[in-house]
Parts: sequence; structure tokens; C-alpha cells
Amino acid sequence: MTTDFVNARLETSIWLDHLQEWEEALSRLRAGEDASWPQGSRGLELYFHPHENGWLSLSVHDPDRLTVALGLEAPPEWIEEHEANVQRLREACGES
Repeated sequence: MTTDFVNARLETSIWLDHLQEWEEALSRLRAGEDASWPQGSRGLELYFHPHENGWLSLSVHDPDRLTVALGLEAPPEWIEEHEANVQRLREACGES
């Protein structure tokens, strides 16, 4: 993650069951609802709060290192791009 005031990289593992959770989170975000991902994780967790004006509040929480919260104006097609990325990853793993 890089912004004008923070530059951080946190390594995390993504398991295939996380893909379903990410798809569900994207669906909630598309509906204008809050979402977090991955669910019940003991490691890195992302919290999303969409605003009606198109902005997104994002908080990244790593219990061992840091928590950062920021607001950003998400690109118009960002959810569709993430959905396409999930599909490509599923295909690469033999799960379409």
C-alpha cells in the first residue's frame, strides 16, 4: 500500500477458501455495504466502508505490526477488476 504519507508492504498468505470470502466481500461492497476480508483471520485483515460519494474508507490491520486507516477515491471499475482477478486466479488453480 502506498499513499503520500504511508508506504507499507505486509506479506500474507491467500488460501483458495479466501477467494470465496473475497467474492462475497466484493458483492457486499457492490451493494454499498461494509466488508472485511479475510473473515476471522488471525493475521492481516482489511476493513472497507464505502461512502455514497464514491470514496472508500479502508483500514488495514495486522495485529503483530500496524494498523493504518485511510480514505481514497476508488477507481470506477475497481470492483469489476478485482472480480476478474479472482476469476483468473481460480482458473490458474484449476477452479473455474
